[in-house]
Amino acid sequence: MFRCVKSTFVGIGAVLFISGCAKTPGSAPPLMLRDLARSYLVGTTYDQALIAAQQDDQRALHDRLNQLDALNATDISADLQLTRAEDLVRAAANLDFQAQQVKKHNPALSQQLQGEAGQKYRSALRWSPQFPSDDPQLLNALGYYLADRGHSYADFELASELTGRAIALLQKAIDENKIAGVSGQQWLSEVQQQQAVTQDSYAWALYKLKRFDEAETAQQVALAQAKSSGMKDHEALAELELHLAKIRSKKSEVGS
Repeated sequence: MFRCVKSTFVGIGAVLFISGCAKTPGSAPPLMLRDLARSYLVGTTYDQALIAAQQDDQRALHDRLNQLDALNATDISADLQLTRAEDLVRAAANLDFQAQQVKKHNPALSQQLQGEAGQKYRSALRWSPQFPSDDPQLLNALGYYLADRGHSYADFELASELTGRAIALLQKAIDENKIAGVSGQQWLSEVQQQQAVTQDSYAWALYKLKRFDEAETAQQVALAQAKSSGMKDHEALAELELHLAKIRSKKSEVGS
């Protein structure tokens, strides 16, 4: 939309001036010209922000975002910040996956990759502190990082919020597809497995918040979902069982 406005702005302005719609120098510009000028500036700034994001030029990107805020285009600025945060979480999740792949034969490299992933997760939160994404996989990735490697109550609280949102989005997708009658068995199985993994992340966040009764219930749901979905990843199933054992052990320790 902004590119169209930008490419036609000069021509429209010239026509308006020649036809007498534009006022003489020194007077306030008519409303139409002010709106066109603002649209042009917003479009130009948006394009510059995208280029800065692609080049990972954080200073330039911050400057462009501030300009968008000054132009009362805060919704566009927020969208750009979320897009940047989502890209960082996506990259971090990929690094975490690589770390898991090399963990057995190269622990040092695995730890290094996890450290790099952690930096990207934290950078994502600086760009978009509440991370209002609609992608359940990205919400779960960031949420589990905070639950598993976070350092504060605020980290664990945000982890529970992010993973809770992801669970709701996955369930909504299942419900909508059932109503439409288009959910195939393979698709449903894959989403249920994602539900189980995300439920595990949510339970782990509750565990870190010392809400052990809720954590145990959530983890039991995760295991039930994993089994009913036909999950064949034995390592993933073992981790779910391990988390449940840890939750129950801590619950028993606190209750004794």
